[in-house]
Amino acid sequence: MQSLNTLFTKSTLASLITLQDLSSFDPLIREHVSSPETRDNSEVLSELYQFMAKHYRNEYVYQNTLLNKLLLGKHSTKTTTALMQIPIGKSIADFILINGKARVYEIKTELDDFSRLKTQLNDYYKAFAQVCVVTSEDRAPRILTMLKGSPVGVSVLTKRNTLSLRKEPLEERGFLSHRVLFQVLRKTEYEQIILQVTGQLPQVPPVFQYRACLESFGTIEMEKLYPMVLATLKRRNSLTEEYCLGIPYSLRSLRYFSQYNQAEERRFQTFLKQRYGG
Repeated sequence: MQSLNTLFTKSTLASLITLQDLSSFDPLIREHVSSPETRDNSEVLSELYQFMAKHYRNEYVYQNTLLNKLLLGKHSTKTTTALMQIPIGKSIADFILINGKARVYEIKTELDDFSRLKTQLNDYYKAFAQVCVVTSEDRAPRILTMLKGSPVGVSVLTKRNTLSLRKEPLEERGFLSHRVLFQVLRKTEYEQIILQVTGQLPQVPPVFQYRACLESFGTIEMEKLYPMVLATLKRRNSLTEEYCLGIPYSLRSLRYFSQYNQAEERRFQTFLKQRYGG
């Protein structure tokens, strides 16, 4: 199954688009796709994804379901932005939804263990006020027991690949950290916030700029700062809902989180329409 894990990644998709060729996965395709030579690449990838969603639900299946069911199904790209693989402290947040609020989704698939879960949750609350664990139906009872009495929510990816909220996440702002929020932001982002609040950036030599900006950032009241950080992060992705819905279900998450220029976008569309092996 390692090949399926390798296939549905941003780096692999970028390589396939550059080469305009899917044949490097031919053994896998022949095993799971009927008459692939009669299909285009989009159809081949979709059938492989359907197999994964039924028999091998890895992190990509969870992530892609979150994007389709929540961002594109429940919310809207006009009001909500999704982020993925964001470093927070010593952890990496799998999936984050941001609108007026923000919610981190920590994915625990059937293939994962819970050994780092406590550390991950503690890290996430330093940057975001709502956290939810997403897991399978079989593992939900254990997670619910572990998180009883905590503000952490629990959502289940059902056997029908729908999402079922089993425990509502509660907002917890008591652990938000200026330093961790600062580290989540890019240089241009935290500079813009500092400028907006103080009217100027610290006047220090470049070698001291990072530390000086962190100190200035740390003086902003959290009640004012946190909404500004969310508004800043919300601007990171501008793909429209109409565009996303025009992409095959199986590839929406990959495309949403890939920053393509116009030439790369044209190659992406050409690749999808190309006959397999053509």
